[in-house]
Amino acid sequence: MIDVKAIVVMIAIGVLLFFEGSCHSESHEDIVESAFWPYKELQQKLEKEFDRLDFAKTRGLILDVRDNAGGNSKAGDFILSYLIDKPFKARLFKARKKGFLKVLPNIFAKTGVRLSSLGKEWFTKENRIKPYSKKHFSGPVTVLINRHTASAAEDFAAAFKENKRALLVGETTSGGTGNGVWSILPGYGRLRVTVNLGAYVNGDLWHSVGIKPDVKVQKQRRDIIHHHDPVIEKSIEIIKYLQETEHLDFNSPEFTDVMSELLTHDMSLETKLEKLYYFTRDSLPFASDASLYASQVLKKKKALCYTKAMVYVSFCRRLGVPAKLAEEHFIMKANNRKHIHGIAQLFYNGKWIYVDTVSNRDALGFWAVDESDPFKAPEFSLESNVIVSDEYYQDLSFKDYETNDVPKKWLKQMQKFLNTGEW
Repeated sequence: MIDVKAIVVMIAIGVLLFFEGSCHSESHEDIVESAFWPYKELQQKLEKEFDRLDFAKTRGLILDVRDNAGGNSKAGDFILSYLIDKPFKARLFKARKKGFLKVLPNIFAKTGVRLSSLGKEWFTKENRIKPYSKKHFSGPVTVLINRHTASAAEDFAAAFKENKRALLVGETTSGGTGNGVWSILPGYGRLRVTVNLGAYVNGDLWHSVGIKPDVKVQKQRRDIIHHHDPVIEKSIEIIKYLQETEHLDFNSPEFTDVMSELLTHDMSLETKLEKLYYFTRDSLPFASDASLYASQVLKKKKALCYTKAMVYVSFCRRLGVPAKLAEEHFIMKANNRKHIHGIAQLFYNGKWIYVDTVSNRDALGFWAVDESDPFKAPEFSLESNVIVSDEYYQDLSFKDYETNDVPKKWLKQMQKFLNTGEW
């Protein structure tokens, strides 16, 4: 059972879910059905729904445009305007000059049009979206897509992909911009040819190849039979681990300062994750110290395994990468003692990866390794778990926490240290 209250706005076949507040069995739904056209009518309905929401209490948004064949791209742009705080480039529009405009009114004509009437030269138009002047939502967003997401709905998904404002969940989209011309074939068949190309701002085409999801999930036959929607379930799981929480306070000035100093706009997401990993591991000295808030760890510039993991999880979420806290359980070979080690987990390329944010040369004492002995610190990777070599431990197992905040067990132990100075 989903512990959220859902306000649902239908966009064509798609669904817009606003998770607000918390409840168990008393889910509330308001449904407004509309297509991506007529645009003005949809805008009025969406504006009414958005304006009555308290964004401060909204925990996350799931936008569902599966099976959405599109309409007017301005409808998607209007929704996006509520989800940004500064202008951004949404997409490139590439089309034939003159010929496209000339034949557009005849797309649905029974007699069809001559394909040779299209102009041979192309023009390119860059689309920019400005934030809505009254309010905007800065929380986590996921967008559900599938192979029937097309045209304006694909423009919509592409803008999120381009600007990393949301994670796309589901299947690769259709790869068709929807704008085309018809030609009547013998036997009353019709041939439709696309006359404009969909592209990202950098010029890469998604036309004919589709937009790939960040998290691939596909409905199976058994899901349809049993009215089960694994795409929605995965989206709810992911969005939970994108949220700022009381103790993982990644919107604090401390995180802004560090990220502004370390990262640049042109860095890839993978490079950002790597740089922040080594910062957390190597620039925050390992010390027996407890902080209940991730921002406090950055202020003190010292941390233990629990609090380093808190910092890295916060960095990941600030970048729009789902992350949560976990533990390693093992027997340390150096002293044959059982040990529990706090680590991070991040979700990348469809799988959860364990990340040890402590173990480097400065943490030799933690692993009971003599300073004269070589120590193999783990190297950052998004292909496999980032953990210490098994030459230092045995009987390794992992404990995953479902909470999206710091586990109560950790908070209790850290509070005890703050009160008594003992673990």
